[in-house]
Amino acid sequence: MSTIRHFDIPHIVRFGRQSDEKRETWMLFYRAATCFEVTIHGANIANTPFEAAWSRTAFYKSTPGNFVQKWNDFCDCVIGEILPTLQELVPVGVRSWNTLEDYIQTANYKLSLHKAPASSDSDSNSNQIKVHIDEGPTFKPAFEIHPEPISTLPFDLPPPSSLPQIPASTLQVLNHHKDLRQRPYKVRLPDAGVAYLITTNGPVKSMPAGTINNPSLATIQTQLNLHRLFENPETPREALSRIPKPLAIVTTDSTEDIHPNITRDSLSSTEHAPSPLAPAPASASTPPTHLTALLTTYLPRAKPLSDPTFLSTLTTSPSPSPDLTRHTLSHTLKTTISTLHTQDPPIIHGNINPYTIMLTVSDSDSDSASRSESTFHPYLVGFSPDVANNLFIDPSAAGTKEADMQGLESTFGESGWLVHEIKKAKGQVSMDQRWEKTAKIG
Repeated sequence: MSTIRHFDIPHIVRFGRQSDEKRETWMLFYRAATCFEVTIHGANIANTPFEAAWSRTAFYKSTPGNFVQKWNDFCDCVIGEILPTLQELVPVGVRSWNTLEDYIQTANYKLSLHKAPASSDSDSNSNQIKVHIDEGPTFKPAFEIHPEPISTLPFDLPPPSSLPQIPASTLQVLNHHKDLRQRPYKVRLPDAGVAYLITTNGPVKSMPAGTINNPSLATIQTQLNLHRLFENPETPREALSRIPKPLAIVTTDSTEDIHPNITRDSLSSTEHAPSPLAPAPASASTPPTHLTALLTTYLPRAKPLSDPTFLSTLTTSPSPSPDLTRHTLSHTLKTTISTLHTQDPPIIHGNINPYTIMLTVSDSDSDSASRSESTFHPYLVGFSPDVANNLFIDPSAAGTKEADMQGLESTFGESGWLVHEIKKAKGQVSMDQRWEKTAKIG
């Protein structure tokens, strides 16, 4: 579970796991744009004061109490114990994420904890903990970004004359400070413009079937199909106006480890000596080898349909009525989806829900007396034709035209999510009651 733990600087905990049976734990977190994976085996820290604190906070599944607080306590226990090592490896200010390439070239260390050997001038056993650097620094992408070799993509990229290619090193990542747990999604372009970012991510296992696929590549391929629609003058412009336009392909020359000569053996004799963190420069003559993202147009001041501020505006604005707005939004998006479905082959969104429908709000008149009348403009984002766990559609319809229509109906229909939220805002439904799709739709 992702969480932020504050010590001298924020530490972004991304993943973790515990095994009661094996008495071992593993945690992945970021400090100062550097990734640390920490493995602890109970046998390696036996009979130390830290073992008691680690055992108490790590193996909590059967103990009463708030899960989030217990997870945070475990993270604090581990990070607090190794903080001096972390501070020496990565002092404050030594490295930061600025460009997308910085995220792709994130320094990684693998650490393990062991009981320190007894001092030679003492007869007593040591009860201190020693941090071992098992691997690092290697340089790998952060936040599950996974650049894909262009030569092995399951689809062809458009020529640069049709869809430009931009190096990741030229894109400045924006808004990371607003939510340190959020993967990059918004960047500043070389011309100072702003764009949305859709990154390539690694393969995932779909449950419960256990199949392995790469939804991010399906998303990129869908965006390329949308690009061809934008390029076709016969495509209805009104339908395309509801979709952010693909702008460019983002490339990188980086591989999984761009510093093959920096290894544990190249560190100094101490177990946690500082080491160079500057990324290796890419050759200017080398053509881009990896696809890492795609850019689309940015929607200023847009918020998802699920945002509470939209619901507040919707229920307090006297005109148009919430029902009229709901029907208008549904009709507008249904027109767009129908246009996509008529393509050969059909373009499937696959993931329509209140979080993938973005809204901008414009006032009907600049006169302050009329500003209570608002017009909502919907946009479809988050195209994910391979998604199979969308709660707004039936799993059997995943990846089909029917799935898109189910998503719209689940969101805007008479028994859908938006009607439920409007009733909550008006006090007609308990604030604690969550919407659920109670029956098969369509």
